[in-house]
Amino acid sequence: MSAEKPEVGDVWERHGYKYHIVDIRHWELTYIYYIDKDLNEDYEPIDIFLNNWKYLCKSKASIEDLFEME
Repeated sequence: MSAEKPEVGDVWERHGYKYHIVDIRHWELTYIYYIDKDLNEDYEPIDIFLNNWKYLCKSKASIEDLFEME
């Protein structure tokens, strides 16, 4: 939950657009999966991500909240 260590739920910015991290997967490289406000999903290796994105904050909501039922 910082600029040095991205976590699921963080909000990051690139070129004026905000993105929400939805998953972090570790294989030979670590990949950051993110989603934009239009629910478009994409991913990048963590080293490229950290060099090109700006940490904004921890989100108040999570993706799980979208599917929670009463």
